[in-house]
Amino acid sequence: MFIWLLLKQRLMTNEERCQRGFSLDASCPCCGCVSESIIYILRDCPPTRSLWHSIVPQDCHVLFFTAPLETWVVSNIRAKSAIGINSTPWSCFYPSLLWQLWKCRNDFVFTGTCLPLVEVYKIGFAWATHFVEANIVDRSRAAPMTTYL
Repeated sequence: MFIWLLLKQRLMTNEERCQRGFSLDASCPCCGCVSESIIYILRDCPPTRSLWHSIVPQDCHVLFFTAPLETWVVSNIRAKSAIGINSTPWSCFYPSLLWQLWKCRNDFVFTGTCLPLVEVYKIGFAWATHFVEANIVDRSRAAPMTTYL
């Protein structure tokens, strides 16, 4: 649901709240940028950008940091690369980290607290790893597929 809302650009950013008349301030609460859009929160805000810079390989930076929202999300979810020593698929890690970044931003906006981004990274990675491991276990328990002619 989160990824669907993200792609439909319906997450309640400050920019979206202003457009709907819920707020007068569209700025980013973290850095003060004039307009807090979805892609700004999840990729372009300086702390978040720094995190991505430390994760994304250097040769992928231009495409990663210039793609429009839909291209950025869909191409990363479809990516075939892996991350970490247990080779967690990027296609699992990336949306997991997006969710954790969104949660962190909301914690900051609504409670004034936020985990350090290194912890956000660790939680996103752990969630993705658990998801992959759970699916491997589930597939091994599945009954063999039978073909009927």
